[in-house]
Amino acid sequence: MRIMLFALLLITKFSTAQPAVVNDYIKAHLPSWQLCRNEDYPASFWSFYSRESLPFFTAVDINDDNRVDYGVLIRQRQEIRLLIILSDHAGYTHYLSDTLAGTTLDYCLLPAPPGRIDIAFPAISSLILTANGINLMKMENRMCIYYWNGASIDIFKTL
Repeated sequence: MRIMLFALLLITKFSTAQPAVVNDYIKAHLPSWQLCRNEDYPASFWSFYSRESLPFFTAVDINDDNRVDYGVLIRQRQEIRLLIILSDHAGYTHYLSDTLAGTTLDYCLLPAPPGRIDIAFPAISSLILTANGINLMKMENRMCIYYWNGASIDIFKTL
């Protein structure tokens, strides 16, 4: 819990704009999609997060290659997805999630630091993150963690 609050503080204090590479990548590779914006969120969302934050963006080294990777929420009409832009020695590749449930943008991205994550519902299960991951939050609840399994992006569901 303390790590999540610290991550929220960092996002609020230091995230003022996503790098240009994110916008450029979306325009070049997913031209019919748009980066989500703070204006897309309902008023109820802002009772959990600061309006100065960028809840649709996070930067982590998800695949442990010592290069910054980006997680962003993108939309196309009423469809919302998570886009993870992976940097490599030759440029960038991406992972595009399945459509997120609902048409209201009430999702947030937060870094998931290495460590052990245990859940008890709906079944007891654990994940040991050896590198950073991306928490997908729905309002204040963590829905899942996107992480690198050694070969590709995988998902650990927490709700």
